[in-house]
Amino acid sequence: MKRILTIITILFLIVEAGHGLAKKNDEFDKLISRVSTRYEQEYSGDRLANNVVKHLVTLSSKGDFSDVDYTDVAITKWKPIAHLNKVRDMIFAYTKSDSNLFEDKDIYSNIVSALEFWYTTDPKSKNWWFNQIAVPKVLGLSLIQMRKGKEKLPADLEQRLVERMAENAGDMDRHVGANLTDIATDYFYRACLMKDKKALDRAIDSAFEPLKLVAGAGEGIKYDYSFHQHGSQLYIGGYSEELIKGVIDFALNMIGTSYALKGEKLAILSKYVRETYLTTLRGQFIHYNAIGRSVSRIGQTNKSSFSKFITSMKSLDPTNADEYESAIRRMKKDKPSSYKITSSNKLYPISDYVMHTRPFYSFSVRAVSERTAYIEHGNGENLDAYFMTFGSTCTMVEGNEYDDIFPVWDWKRIPGVTNPYVEDIPQRKKWGVSGTDIFVGGVSDNQYAIMTYSHSDTIQGKSTQAKKSWFFFDKEIVCLGAGISSDSPFPINTTIEQSLLFEDIRVSTNGKEKILEKGKTFSDSNVDWVYHNKVGYVFPNKGNISISGKQKSGTWKYINDSQNDKEVRKDVFCMYFDHGVRPIKTTYSYVVIPGLASSSEMDKYKVDEISIIANSESLQAVINKKLGVLQIVFNEAGRFQSERAIVEVDKPCVVMLKNLNQSNVELYVADPAQKKSDIKLNVSIPRMKKKDKELLFKFSEVKDEDAGFSKKTPL
Repeated sequence: MKRILTIITILFLIVEAGHGLAKKNDEFDKLISRVSTRYEQEYSGDRLANNVVKHLVTLSSKGDFSDVDYTDVAITKWKPIAHLNKVRDMIFAYTKSDSNLFEDKDIYSNIVSALEFWYTTDPKSKNWWFNQIAVPKVLGLSLIQMRKGKEKLPADLEQRLVERMAENAGDMDRHVGANLTDIATDYFYRACLMKDKKALDRAIDSAFEPLKLVAGAGEGIKYDYSFHQHGSQLYIGGYSEELIKGVIDFALNMIGTSYALKGEKLAILSKYVRETYLTTLRGQFIHYNAIGRSVSRIGQTNKSSFSKFITSMKSLDPTNADEYESAIRRMKKDKPSSYKITSSNKLYPISDYVMHTRPFYSFSVRAVSERTAYIEHGNGENLDAYFMTFGSTCTMVEGNEYDDIFPVWDWKRIPGVTNPYVEDIPQRKKWGVSGTDIFVGGVSDNQYAIMTYSHSDTIQGKSTQAKKSWFFFDKEIVCLGAGISSDSPFPINTTIEQSLLFEDIRVSTNGKEKILEKGKTFSDSNVDWVYHNKVGYVFPNKGNISISGKQKSGTWKYINDSQNDKEVRKDVFCMYFDHGVRPIKTTYSYVVIPGLASSSEMDKYKVDEISIIANSESLQAVINKKLGVLQIVFNEAGRFQSERAIVEVDKPCVVMLKNLNQSNVELYVADPAQKKSDIKLNVSIPRMKKKDKELLFKFSEVKDEDAGFSKKTPL
């Protein structure tokens, strides 16, 4: 009897083990099937077959394509990857039931010979990204899809290709952000092919690892919900997009399984996409100063095609489906750029960046400090962007204001920037070069804000300095500069705008309005206001201003070695202050009023609602009387006094007082230098008879990642 029980127990364990194995295989089969089904939906049967017919014309009996240079080792636009892309098309044509080449025997033979050729040749790029990310992703997907074929790949060939993928695999312990998710995709494909549960778990953990908030010098999503890649460099476009795409693509494979993206990681992805990435888009276009070196690539500011990933977010994050749908409709141009846009201000103190959004416009500023990096120009890309992180501004109403303007741009006149108009644009080191200034940042209540930037730069031993600040309200942004000094032999300019020319430029001088003749440059020191393309510019304190609307020409290759050298011609609107040669403590002031219907609104704009109270090296201050918002930049310890408020501080800081027209006055303060030192303020509001209220803000107690954030207190 005992022997019989033992036999029954053994049989039971064998059956259970079999069930466990079957369950494991079912799970892998489900994942493989999901990957296949998802990607099949992207291929139209007829279009796919037509592409494959073209591929076959260049395919030899050896398995190579005559139009592919397999000796190429280029860092960008690496040619051999085209081989795998063509093979992938052939595989989908062979395995997709609505394809004219479905289960075609000749196609199968060509697939096998082409994969054999790839294995034997094993081409490599000098750029690790192609070898460790691009190749494994397309090859892994191809091998998974081929599992669906009527005739499978020879087992030996598949095994050798999987082993080759493993040999060339990136190290998931060494990478972060988008690169980590992409490398994890390679591991995921191999785990599915080998039905390796341990490898699958590791791949999924690694793919979703970037969905966390990163402190210190770490790359990825920061505590202010900005994004860094290649050191402390802002990259809301470019690498951030690659992370979003990679994570979404990965997560779609897991829907309905125990590996589904959920909890805190889903919450971080959702918030980052909705409150950071989508706010940098205006209609179809992204703010140029947030996309890194991608700005020098054709078509990279137009994000209409990215809408398919936002569509996928509705499946992953159905709670916010309506918000994604609104963004999709703007991105596809089904609705205007203003459609369901809510007012907000997003200040990113960790990245020296601010995005100000209203239903009828968006406005951003990108600066740099010793805590952040200048925009990069590696791999022969973004060759003229030296000045872009010096307080560059981007003003959008429709969104297309800078659409592929960059080959014809004057890169010495980037909007918002103060710089010498040098003969040759300097070239700094390619990667991860930090800024030099400390007092950079601002204060925000998520609706109104101040951004300040203490700027200094040296070119060939000649330095230029400026104290630059932006004051954000509802209808307008007030832009101030002070302490502009330089010993450069070149003229010092502050560029107000350089965008595409869409319509007449209207200029008011000494109260008289005129249309600027196209092709001409107009300079005057008595300009009242300028209007162009739904944006008005007011000059409260005048200044020597130059304005032009001209056709410009250039090539993409001039700013990016990998782009073509075909001549591009575009009409360009440009406006700037000329501070002269070797200025000493010069100032400028202008007000940007975006979203106006016509120039007639310029006369209706009430300049007296805005008052520039101070604009010096030590103090800059603006009040919006209608809103009851007072904003002050203390570049040094000191005292501010006006009829509305008296504020005294013991350290440099930025202060905003809200609701001055009401009884519930609020005070916001921040330390742009992020020194983590306590700041003492004395505040009086004469109208409310609130005298000498002493406040102590204990920045010394905050975490490092919170050092630049705003603190609030009622008065």
